[in-house]
Amino acid sequence: MALKARILVVDDDRDIAETLAALLRLHAYDVRTAFSGKAAIHVALEFEPEILITDVVMPGMNGLEMASHIRSLFPRCKVLLISGRSVAADLVLKTHVLDEGFELLAKPVHPDDLLERL
Repeated sequence: MALKARILVVDDDRDIAETLAALLRLHAYDVRTAFSGKAAIHVALEFEPEILITDVVMPGMNGLEMASHIRSLFPRCKVLLISGRSVAADLVLKTHVLDEGFELLAKPVHPDDLLERL
């Protein structure tokens, strides 16, 4: 079976990142994980993701900063932001994420909702 797309999953909660990655691999996606914004950029440079799924609220570099940086490197990369905190909504509004074409999903992400967005 041919792999569908390259997806980078980023979350500082390793369990969430690995669970999402396992789900995506079951559906024939080529998946890499990272557990911080800085690590994600390093992985992206080698992996060249077509889709980025990232938590918004992370220590250090947040998901929005990291996603914007990755999008500048790979303009066609689709970005799905995930967050379980209300502060994420404020960040989305303040940084005009909608203008960048990012999508926001609430944690916990239902597998069907995630797969539908891909």
